[in-house]
Amino acid sequence: QRNIYGLEDFENNLIDLDVSEGVLQVAAGTSSICLLTDDRTVSCAGGLGDNTAAGFQQVQDLGTDVRQISSGGMGGYARVCSVNGSGQARCFPRFPEFEPWWPEVEALNDVAQVEISQGHTGAGCILNNSAEVFCWGVLGTWDSDTEEIDENGDPVRGLRKINGLPPVLKIAAGGHWGHYCAISFERELYCWGMNQYGQVGVDLALADQQSSQSFAVTQPHRVEGIGRVRDVSLGAEHSCALNESHEVYCWGQNMSGQLGNRLYKRTHLPQLVGQGASDLRLSASGNATHIWDSRGHWATGLTADLTIEPAAVLTSSPSN
Repeated sequence: QRNIYGLEDFENNLIDLDVSEGVLQVAAGTSSICLLTDDRTVSCAGGLGDNTAAGFQQVQDLGTDVRQISSGGMGGYARVCSVNGSGQARCFPRFPEFEPWWPEVEALNDVAQVEISQGHTGAGCILNNSAEVFCWGVLGTWDSDTEEIDENGDPVRGLRKINGLPPVLKIAAGGHWGHYCAISFERELYCWGMNQYGQVGVDLALADQQSSQSFAVTQPHRVEGIGRVRDVSLGAEHSCALNESHEVYCWGQNMSGQLGNRLYKRTHLPQLVGQGASDLRLSASGNATHIWDSRGHWATGLTADLTIEPAAVLTSSPSN
């Protein structure tokens, strides 16, 4: 048996969530937390659509051969998505009236990763085994100037390939309205989507010129000044990257101090949050940034205690 930990009521104490199986992956959404366990099944607690569970319950609709999960959405549109061993993407619950393109997604059999945004728009992306990225939903890919229009004059927001990307190793999704990033095989980072706080890494004035959709960046933008990227994690309105020098950079919204630079000012320019040991890990979620390694766990932003620079959650602060 292994234990995972979470914060309770934004207080700086850890609660023990007992799980009978070993945990391979944790996916936390706005309304739920889901676990992929050793038996390759998925269990969730919290709200998924109209389904609410006080404790962890297995999501039968996702099957028993799950390889990767993503939890997102909010309120009545909260759900969990998965990729199984056959390369098929599935989600629970389904919203046919809201996502008419899902049969197109589920018909694929070469999916390597699926990521869904934290908002209520139903947007998300998949990475296939050919290192290509396809997205759906609001700002997953569409530009109102070029989108196909249906008989009612509404944009057709189906599954679309994201052009302008080199071969991709990993993707991430975040934001209430959706912003996305991809790590290339060359360890470069490309981002697109909503950019009202600079979370895509584009100057706001330039973003306005790219699309009639205010603050939208519809073409992948290479984020510079962060080194060779090892991992990426996206919060509600900020983005963070971990590079091969074990440094964490963040940019975007900073209202809660999530960029760790002692300021409350948003910026599209990457800010150095901290540097750790070779096993450093990163998680951006909501309005907070968490980093941890073998020495301890640090956080900045809207966490247990509202801080505007990295503060120790378990041990002393990392070097900067």
